[in-house]
Amino acid sequence: MIRTFRHADLAKLWEIGRPLQYKMDIANDIIRILDILDSSERAQDADFAGLRWDSWQEHTQLRYGITLSDRWLISYSWDEKDAVDVDFETIN
Repeated sequence: MIRTFRHADLAKLWEIGRPLQYKMDIANDIIRILDILDSSERAQDADFAGLRWDSWQEHTQLRYGITLSDRWLISYSWDEKDAVDVDFETIN
């Protein structure tokens, strides 16, 4: 289940289901990934064929990410059975 968001617009998209106006082209992919995270029971449940999934250390916390395109990434941390600090980031 998704418990918290870092990105306010991403939280709004999840709550109301309306695409972010400046990212209409990937809104369906974002919602699909959020659905996967919400139904996951562990961080690695989002690691399956068809998704570009990765993990890395950020300070003292392990973060995970699913790449949407060459430019966008949805990242998250995991706490017990919940996705936390879900973020929408640009890839540099």
